[in-house]
Amino acid sequence: MSETKTKRPTARQDRDAELDKTVAAMRGWNELSEACDCPADLAIAFITGRSELLKLAKPRAMTEAEVAVLYNFIRVQMQTILQLQRHSQLVANHARDMETALRGLRLGMDELNHFANFRNEYTEN
Repeated sequence: MSETKTKRPTARQDRDAELDKTVAAMRGWNELSEACDCPADLAIAFITGRSELLKLAKPRAMTEAEVAVLYNFIRVQMQTILQLQRHSQLVANHARDMETALRGLRLGMDELNHFANFRNEYTEN
């Protein structure tokens, strides 16, 4: 009796599967992966989506709590970027699959057209 061995998913496959779950929960391209606080100095730029406003933020000394908020904000931004990249991959894969199916349909229609107009040697198997 032979035993069937199952392959363990790679770290990349695990990450993609986890991203797929979070991508499915996304409600829009401008939504963060999770709610988080934004440092007050940067909030207006992120709320309006105008990166040029970040130039107005003046560097200053920060408390440990403010640094923690900033680090968490950066983490959420990075996670959101990963989710959007995965979403783009899934859309591209879906488009490729549809293109392949349409190409096959087009070939079938061409064969039918040629056969209907007696332009090829069509034989039924």
